[in-house]
Amino acid sequence: MAEAARTRRIDDAGEKIEGARKDWKSAAMTSADLAAMTDEEIALSVRKDHVWPKPDYAAMIAGGMEPEAAALVKIIRDRMAQEPRDYRNVDPIAIRREFVSMVTLVRDRLLACRTAEDVKGVYSAVQQAVGGDFRATAETRMGYMSVFKGRECPFALRWGDLGKARKMVAEGFPESQPAWRKGVTVRHVPDQDGGSFWVARNGRILKDGFETEEAAWKWAEESWSSRPKQAQGDGKAEPKRPHLDAVARNGMSFSLGGRDVSPEDFIETFGFRGVQFGNWLPDDERQRVLNMGYEALMDLAEVLGWEPKALSLGGDLAVAFGARGKGGKAAAHYEPGQRVVNMTRMSGAGTLAHEFAHALDHWAGRGTPLPCKVPSATGWHDHLPDRKAALAHRSEATREAWESVWKAMTRSPVDKEGALDVLDERLARLEEAVAANRHGIDRQLGMEERLRNGSYLRKALKWEADRLREIEALKARMDQVAASERADHGETASFYLKEAAKLSGGSDYWRRPTELFARAFEAWVEDEVAARGGRSQYLVHGAAEGLFAGDEFKGDPYPSGKERQRIGAAMAALALSMKPEAELEMEREASPAP
Repeated sequence: MAEAARTRRIDDAGEKIEGARKDWKSAAMTSADLAAMTDEEIALSVRKDHVWPKPDYAAMIAGGMEPEAAALVKIIRDRMAQEPRDYRNVDPIAIRREFVSMVTLVRDRLLACRTAEDVKGVYSAVQQAVGGDFRATAETRMGYMSVFKGRECPFALRWGDLGKARKMVAEGFPESQPAWRKGVTVRHVPDQDGGSFWVARNGRILKDGFETEEAAWKWAEESWSSRPKQAQGDGKAEPKRPHLDAVARNGMSFSLGGRDVSPEDFIETFGFRGVQFGNWLPDDERQRVLNMGYEALMDLAEVLGWEPKALSLGGDLAVAFGARGKGGKAAAHYEPGQRVVNMTRMSGAGTLAHEFAHALDHWAGRGTPLPCKVPSATGWHDHLPDRKAALAHRSEATREAWESVWKAMTRSPVDKEGALDVLDERLARLEEAVAANRHGIDRQLGMEERLRNGSYLRKALKWEADRLREIEALKARMDQVAASERADHGETASFYLKEAAKLSGGSDYWRRPTELFARAFEAWVEDEVAARGGRSQYLVHGAAEGLFAGDEFKGDPYPSGKERQRIGAAMAALALSMKPEAELEMEREASPAP
């Protein structure tokens, strides 16, 4: 029997899960593709690079396009928006459909060009194709302008574009240029002795007097190579979930008792609409992830206080194991387009709570009366201006609970000590500025009167008097706060939010609303499991408090201290408020159709 169990084939079960990510780099997205996509897939997939994959400009030139025309095509394409902007109270999915059509139209017109003159005519051709008066209605205007980054039309050639294209070609376009070569020109300056060569970068002469062009280019490369290199970043590490050699679980209520579960058990126990496996996942590993996933979900139900079947969120959720890889650094992911949580092989261990949080966030927002890209309780990737309005379809208790979670994650109350710290920091900055200003005043007063700058002195002395009054008022305020018996002195941005901003740097990933919620949720689950004296590392791992608090990290991705406690309490209240809705959906799913 044991041998038969090891060799049997464990297959997908339940509903077939569609929509695995398509490689748009090899097959450009078309309007016809959108017909088979859900709104969420459209919202997250429609991008310029998917509709118009980055061109091979060398191949375009080899196919008959003039180099200058190809350079103009690149200039125009680079000016087009990567994705359309959103407008308040306008359906973002409709805008994205228009965006695909508009990018396709501009792309096809440009790729049909052969000369720079052809490219000049694209603006008129596009206007004619969209009906001439593209400002006739709000819909046609937004469709036409969906490819704009700013106010100027990206595919209308501007003064200087042709010169820029010629410069690109002169510098070697379409071949990519080394860093030292960009913006560099070498010119011959004739004189009675035959002349010499000089090197310039972006129009500024760097050095002249070279006897040959080759010597000028050699100097340009060597001078770039010998310049001091700027340090890259601060050397701090980005937080990364610690690797697990083995997945531990103990101390929780449920146990499989050594038995194996099947995909059908996931459907029966949790109500998932489907279970999917990657073709390359062998049977023995399928069985291991099934067993670990089953136990982890039972642990999650225990933490939430929900019936296990409610975890499928009304039978709407599916689960996949290593079947829907999407590249990148993510160990696992949630696909709102198909409502499926995907776990990778063993590298997915510890992320189940995080991905379920995304599913919960999405499910809570589905049915919203407001137009949005991905319906959610947090706003997904965008700020949600009115959360209660977005959740009007949910109970009042649920709306209040989500609002409390958001406030707990992003705002932090200021106590007396914190208020004094803020005031003291402000006082120090003011006193430092006054001292610097006084240095300038004393320097002027130390000069002979005829050499003094009277206008500067008058302004500097007035500024000093104003700041000294501010300092006195600030000190009085500090005395008031110190003597106050109030515990609450307002609120400020949470440390959790500030750390997320530090981690995000130039991107927005770490501070996206749905990511803030998912990390806070998994931190709460980790704490709840630990409070039971247990471990459930397939469910959650690496979210323990203080794990990334050291100076060697760019920031701490998880809540800490009193903020973590407040967020945890808000999460517990959220789970309680959503329990009736989740279990009601579970009962509806189980009821036979009339």
